[in-house]
Amino acid sequence: MLLLMQRFIFIILSLSFFLPITAQFDKNQYDLAFPLNIPIELSGNFGELRSNHFHAGIDFKTQQVIDKPVFSVADGYVSRFGVSPTGYGHVIYINHYNGLTSVYAHLESFVPFLDSIVQAKQHEERSFAVDFTLPKDEVKVRRLEQIGWSGNTGSSGGPHVHFELRDTYTEEPLNPFFFYDIEDTVRPRVNKFLLYPVSAEGLVEGASRKRTFIVEQPQAGAYRHKGNVAIKAWGRVGLGVHSYDYMPNANNIYGVHSVRVLVDGNEVFMYQMDRFSFDKTRYMNAFIDYEEWYKTRSMMMQLFRLPNNRLDNYANLVNDGYLLINEERTYAVETIIKDFHGNTTTLKFSIQGVKQEIPKVEHGNAVLMPYEQENVFENTDIKFTIPAGSFYDNVYFNYSVRNDAKSFSDVHDLHLPTVPLHNFAELRMRLKNDSLSDKNKYYIARKNRLNGFDYVGNEYEDGFMIAKTRELGQYAILLDNEAPTIRLATVNNGHVVFKVSDTQSGVSHYNGYVNNDWALFKYDRKTNTITYKFDRMRLEKGNVHHIELRVFDKCGNEAVYQNQVWW
Repeated sequence: MLLLMQRFIFIILSLSFFLPITAQFDKNQYDLAFPLNIPIELSGNFGELRSNHFHAGIDFKTQQVIDKPVFSVADGYVSRFGVSPTGYGHVIYINHYNGLTSVYAHLESFVPFLDSIVQAKQHEERSFAVDFTLPKDEVKVRRLEQIGWSGNTGSSGGPHVHFELRDTYTEEPLNPFFFYDIEDTVRPRVNKFLLYPVSAEGLVEGASRKRTFIVEQPQAGAYRHKGNVAIKAWGRVGLGVHSYDYMPNANNIYGVHSVRVLVDGNEVFMYQMDRFSFDKTRYMNAFIDYEEWYKTRSMMMQLFRLPNNRLDNYANLVNDGYLLINEERTYAVETIIKDFHGNTTTLKFSIQGVKQEIPKVEHGNAVLMPYEQENVFENTDIKFTIPAGSFYDNVYFNYSVRNDAKSFSDVHDLHLPTVPLHNFAELRMRLKNDSLSDKNKYYIARKNRLNGFDYVGNEYEDGFMIAKTRELGQYAILLDNEAPTIRLATVNNGHVVFKVSDTQSGVSHYNGYVNNDWALFKYDRKTNTITYKFDRMRLEKGNVHHIELRVFDKCGNEAVYQNQVWW
């Protein structure tokens, strides 16, 4: 067995992303069961483009309900548990003896034996949210042994099981389609494409701004520029495509598996999603048109590589995938898009090289911030320190400031929210009109897409508020001296349910007590509910019990609810 494990690790480490599918994994060798015993339908697939990350698994539908039995896909041992009001919610990790780790997320609950382990840890840490590991073979499970019930916990948008397969050695998520036969006979579709002239290096239709083009489909699986008209361009130009995959008998959209770009029959770009590193998943923001995502919530794949894009999913790049239009002739461009099962769609269009002078770009008072070095913007009221490698390309940084009577600082516009940051930057802002001894009641806030303000941080030092942020945009210092609200929603069938909210800095943490002893209260952030289920192991039924809930916001304001409940 050890020899098999070592051989598997060696194969994994030596594989290229772009070996033929059949050369990577043998389904029969692994013989993985499905984690559910209901008809298999997917609501999400591996590598889908999500906010700030790639989707690390596949999402199994659970017939729009919770509490479907969930099973271990192979023999192994429980290596990790997690419980959180966000993210994966209730999640279990199982290490298998074949070099794989399986992950089951958004569960409603674990089976009693496993739940007892988790609850013991929660009471030990006096916290609903826990994340802990277990020693090898301490808790063994068998193939098709039930481990829990499906749910909708954490940041789940509806009942389903998020399922992952990871390389145990590297912890990288692998495409589960390598290990399962799931029918798919439907091609990807193309919705539109964009061309991006590189600043001061290219033009498209005589302009230096990006341009959107409509497509038509003269035959199944074959798209082209509407009207089949050649596009005039010159210089260095990037290509972006908006495309999704589909599956039989489903209305969901899925991510594509691979994209190739050919110019005059020669490959200049290839992207394929078989696995990735969690350390690099945020580079997804360099793969998409982030401005398009921020403004329209549309994921446009950029089929070229920005200078600080460190994803490993590319191959056969020529000029980093950019189209080099430097001759007065017609260029034939073909994009080949496939799903994992080989269903193929093409997009073809032509570019007519039209030689023309490319104007210089004036940047006014903007400050050049090279992506490979630390950049600091500073004046008397603000200091913004951006670590090296935070931008995906060089940025000409714009700044403006204005007074705001409602804020406890000036309002600072730190460039544009449509430009992504990869790393956390430190923001220091001068506090003005300060009248409070407790500086924790102030906080730095960032304007969001809906014109509201989101809490960022509230550390205080020598007249400045300090926070870490991964977003550019508009910032101000606000005040929160109001406690959260707690409302008793229901008392029913041994459950006490509270609604909690905080309209300013937001809920930070809470503690619940029964008869003055800490008790396990469960928090679901997306529904703003905190629930206590009376514990037969710790309480005697048939009595009045004193219930107390304390909720704190991020500025330290506290709300307290107390009541007597018969159970």
